[in-house]
Order: sequence, then C-alpha cells, then structure tokens
Amino acid sequence: FHHTQPNIYNLQKLVEVTHYNMDKRPRLIFAELWVTVADHLTATALHSNPALAMYAVDSFRQLSIQYLKRDELEVFEFQKRFLKPLETVM
Repeated sequence: FHHTQPNIYNLQKLVEVTHYNMDKRPRLIFAELWVTVADHLTATALHSNPALAMYAVDSFRQLSIQYLKRDELEVFEFQKRFLKPLETVM
C-alpha cells in the first residue's frame, strides 16, 4: 500500500543512534560518523515534504544542543565542523 505521509521511523532511529554514539565514541570516531549522518539530515531537511524537512531540522537542533554541551579544547574544531551542515540548510 502507499503512504501519503513519509514514515519517519528510520530517521528517528538514526537520530537516536547518533545521540547515543555522541557520548560513547571518541571525538575522532564520532566526527567520521557525523559526516554520513549530517549528509542524510541535510538532504532530508531540504526535502519537499515540509513535515519531513521540519523533523530533520528539529533533529539537527536537538543533536546540536547536545553536542555543544560537551567541553572542547581550543585547539579542536569539532563543534565548528558539527554545525557546518546547518549552513547548507539555512
């Protein structure tokens, strides 16, 4: 059968797994994972379906808040890299 509304279950799970890995993985490993997740969230945030796009933007917001709570040494630029995909969405 055909859904008129997209199923966001997989997107929800992607965000949950990303959130979990954010706190459990070393920053260098998470940074590699984030490249793939950010690409997917960016494409979804630019989707023609407004409900799906807003869900992706809200996911970016939630993950960003969580990530920015982490302390970071001045020599690292992980926070800057984390937020970079939002420039594309904005």
